[in-house]
Amino acid sequence: MKSILIAALFIIFSCSYPVREKKEAGEPLTVRYINLNLVFDYVTRTDVEAMKLKKEKEELLNFINESEEKKESDANPTENDKLIREKKKKLSALQKDEEYYKTRILNRINAAVKSVAKEMGADFILAMEEGIVYADRKYDITEDVIREIVKIDRRNSPESR
Repeated sequence: MKSILIAALFIIFSCSYPVREKKEAGEPLTVRYINLNLVFDYVTRTDVEAMKLKKEKEELLNFINESEEKKESDANPTENDKLIREKKKKLSALQKDEEYYKTRILNRINAAVKSVAKEMGADFILAMEEGIVYADRKYDITEDVIREIVKIDRRNSPESR
């Protein structure tokens, strides 16, 4: 979760630079906001590899927890310990893969946010999660970003090439 917040801050700061030429004196800034958690959840649920990884991680965690509980009543704890160590090693490798997929997903989100910001002429994109107290729904670009991610994915899919 900490890495998601760090990446979210990266997205916010990278999108906070003006995406068009300097504004004329007195011209109002264009500010929009996004629900990054919602976008991240959407992209994660639609990414087949990420879902497979999540399922595999959950199965490993369940196995480890059940084995730890069984270990107390097991007559041969050394065999069980060896199996738990192997599963924990595999879990560690999966967590590294998970970081890779999080980074990949956040890069996709970042590209979509930049594209939508440029298209709308937005000067700043704020993340709801970072303390927006109130914002009118008409300034929410979450759905626009999700649509942009879908467009980018379609363009990059093997079927469209």
